[in-house]
Amino acid sequence: MMLVQPLLLLAQAATMGAAVTYAGGDGTTLRKSVVIVGAHTAAEGVAAELHWISEHLPGATVESRGQITGPPHYDVLTVKLADGKRVDLHFDITAFHGK
Repeated sequence: MMLVQPLLLLAQAATMGAAVTYAGGDGTTLRKSVVIVGAHTAAEGVAAELHWISEHLPGATVESRGQITGPPHYDVLTVKLADGKRVDLHFDITAFHGK
């Protein structure tokens, strides 16, 4: 299991100074995926995903990660929310996939 909290410092450090922003939806489906804008490498993109989760779902932990390859390309993260519910979050990673 991958915990968001220990990785939060890495996420913040990787996105500090970078112009990473978010577009799209709330991540609950592929059509509503969170689009990561401004990440230039996979490391920046993953950090941005974790940052988005920490900002929008406080106390959540990432339980697993998978990919849907396209194009477009997506990361799908299964997240356990603070209340114990599990949700899948979809991030469009096309802009930095493979970099």
